[in-house]
Amino acid sequence: MKKQYKCTVDKDAFILEQKEKPKNQFIVDLNNLQFDTKTFYEVVFSDVDKRVEVVIEKDESILKLAPEQQKRADHVYETITSIINQVCEKLNEK
Repeated sequence: MKKQYKCTVDKDAFILEQKEKPKNQFIVDLNNLQFDTKTFYEVVFSDVDKRVEVVIEKDESILKLAPEQQKRADHVYETITSIINQVCEKLNEK
């Protein structure tokens, strides 16, 4: 299974959305950086029942942010990418 996601920023929200299902979104407020684990799981892994490859595209909207917001958005992107890669690695070991 291959899943594709796009990361964008809209105002103060970092948005991870599945390309095939754009309404399937995980959102992080860049002001408080709270990470909702349940929503993240539902958006990324809830329908995974076999080997999975996740591709994440970083939208150029992140590059147009003010320096502090860009730093936060990059942090969220790197955290999400790291978590997804580690989970996929474990899932694909089976």
